Amino acid sequence: SGRSIVAMASAQGVAPSNGGFIADKLTSMGSAVKGLGTLSGVFLPTVQNITGVLLFLRLPWITGQAGILLSLAIVACSVGTTIPTALSMSAIATNGRIPAGGPYYVVSRNLGAPFGAAIGFLFYLGTSLAATMYVLGAVEAFQVGFGLTNMFPMDRELIAIGVMFVLALIVYVGVEWVSRTMYLFLGIVVCSIILGIGGLAAYASGASFGTVDEVDLSTSGPLWTSTFTPDPATGITPSFQSLIAIFFPSVTGIMAGSNR
Repeated sequence: SGRSIVAMASAQGVAPSNGGFIADKLTSMGSAVKGLGTLSGVFLPTVQNITGVLLFLRLPWITGQAGILLSLAIVACSVGTTIPTALSMSAIATNGRIPAGGPYYVVSRNLGAPFGAAIGFLFYLGTSLAATMYVLGAVEAFQVGFGLTNMFPMDRELIAIGVMFVLALIVYVGVEWVSRTMYLFLGIVVCSIILGIGGLAAYASGASFGTVDEVDLSTSGPLWTSTFTPDPATGITPSFQSLIAIFFPSVTGIMAGSNR
């Protein structure tokens, strides 16, 4: 409560007459009381963003096109690019309190307003496009998994708009509700990963669940080298650079912790 915070400030030697200083002190102490903590505010949101739709829909396709060795190189290049950013963000975030604005505040205060405005605008566009990609990917996974494709014209896009509206309502209510729903969605992702690993282990041991088409049987076995072939949906043959561009958004979830 407000009285308890004032009492704590008085106990620490903050005089009521120090107007600006006590205001800053009360604000920082109030934020500390309402903080989400390292686990709920940083670790789990980052894990949730990294284990996104690209892990389920595009990484197997990338492995089939690039092979195991080039896929590992793609992951290494992407992770190697984001590790210095994560270390820099951690150093800045642990040396002070980040007010509203998250990454934009950090960039603008360290590089200046011109660079902060330019990078902040690009960060806003990137986050908006990433949200669109994740929603469309979630709808695609749901339709393909349950056999609900081609229900009506532009079904995927219209369903994605509805899902985006629901997510916007959750965000509008507040960060607290976002954190509450995070546990549900992260639990679903973890269960999916466990079931996927169990399915691979069962298939490797000879157990059969369902049918496997001839295309998958013809390409069975370890794919160490690349086998770039035209995509059946688009007819475009991918390259190493294009596969990096497709996979790289999956490692950009490190900024999620600084947004809470």
